[in-house]
Amino acid sequence: MGCETGRTSGVTPTWSQPFSLIQTGSDYTQTQKGQFTLNKKESSGGKTGDVIIKEIKIMPKAKKMEKQETFPGEKLAVIEEYSDGPGTYQEDGDVRSSTMGTTTIDKVRRELIVKKTTPMIIVPDEGMDVIASIGSVARRDARIDIFVVDGTHVHPTFSGVIHISDMSKDYLKNIDMAVRSGDIVKGKLINTKNRLNQTSLKGSEYGVIYGFCSRCGGLLEKKEGKLICPDCGRMERRKTANTYGKEKLV
Repeated sequence: MGCETGRTSGVTPTWSQPFSLIQTGSDYTQTQKGQFTLNKKESSGGKTGDVIIKEIKIMPKAKKMEKQETFPGEKLAVIEEYSDGPGTYQEDGDVRSSTMGTTTIDKVRRELIVKKTTPMIIVPDEGMDVIASIGSVARRDARIDIFVVDGTHVHPTFSGVIHISDMSKDYLKNIDMAVRSGDIVKGKLINTKNRLNQTSLKGSEYGVIYGFCSRCGGLLEKKEGKLICPDCGRMERRKTANTYGKEKLV
């Protein structure tokens, strides 16, 4: 807050910074950045009197508000900088966002606008690739929690299932020869009816992409086609994808 006393007789006072004027007895209008014009003159005995500027409140410089992501209630500017347009509202002299979206400016009206953005809803569909963690493993199938759908992380996760017949082109006597609880797999959705999210691991590009030792929990490393725990030396078998250990999960 800066305080000044200035005098003018019908002259437009100009300062180097934008500000709002607080005074009594005279009316000023801001015409552009840092500039005020006198709306009426004080008179005394038929003569134009001096205008006393009681207080000047220095305002912060306007932020670059074009194409800024915003959320409801966020302070965007002060009313001296922009007026509230669609998607915004005024509160105690502040212009705030009323929705989640992206800012834009109407330069003609000097309005701050927030264009609402609707989050993209991901729905699992047949043919999509998914990444999931293996939950409970039964004799004929394994339950999974799908957290990546078609390359996009989803939250909350989708539940799904992998049947033993969909794990490999080769015959599997036991399901734990292909996957184990805690493993991370990449698969393909083959049935989404009734939100079943049945997933297949058939094909060289599908299978376990990160496996964990069933003895000590260490991350298994793939060496010469075999999965070996670097911590305890245990060797285990999985139906692995050709991208084992290379897929990015974040």
